[in-house]
Amino acid sequence: MRFLAAGMDGLSRGVRAEMSFGYGRESQGYAAGPPGNVFMNRLNFEKMDKKKLESIDDVLYTVTEGRIVRRRKNPLPALLIGVAGAGLAIWSLTASSMSEHENLASMLMLLGGGVALVGLIMAGIALASGSPVYEPTGEKIRRGSIYYDTARKQDLCAALEAGDADRLSRIPRGGSTSGVLLTLYATGSGSFAMAQVLEYVPHAFEPMTEVVLFSAEQGRAAAAML
Repeated sequence: MRFLAAGMDGLSRGVRAEMSFGYGRESQGYAAGPPGNVFMNRLNFEKMDKKKLESIDDVLYTVTEGRIVRRRKNPLPALLIGVAGAGLAIWSLTASSMSEHENLASMLMLLGGGVALVGLIMAGIALASGSPVYEPTGEKIRRGSIYYDTARKQDLCAALEAGDADRLSRIPRGGSTSGVLLTLYATGSGSFAMAQVLEYVPHAFEPMTEVVLFSAEQGRAAAAML
């Protein structure tokens, strides 16, 4: 019976402590939950992340449903240079005529090895890099970054959201506080052009508008801004 009584007494103390802790939180204005309601804050942050605007650089290859492709440079010239360098290094080591000219053979081997290494690096860069091309016309797409004074933000956003490149081109560039950026992609003829306004928020430029595709007519005006 003593064990049962002790158990009931411990349970009673635990209930009183839990009730006291709950009243303490409610007296501070919390509904029996942690300050700030961490779970709801996490949901709010997730919603904010979903609403975050996508960067123009991230959607370049998807915004036109496959009409923009990445053309890689031809690595063959760089590979040929690498092979020539390797051939020179091997010849300097194996040629019988070089046996009496050790210093010259060593120099040729180092030269050939260096050329081979440069060729391989150039080939790797060519394979890894590439330029965006607007497939319907085969034109390369150029990228431009134009900075504006922060005071021009509203004018830029309004002009871009209206798809009016002529109006954009008339907005003065630069200023004392170049905290607003217009990122523009366009072909030389303006057959394709798109842009986005970004604002500097320490420590990076963050999108202020959706990515806007210009019409063919306005695309020519946009291309002229590059």
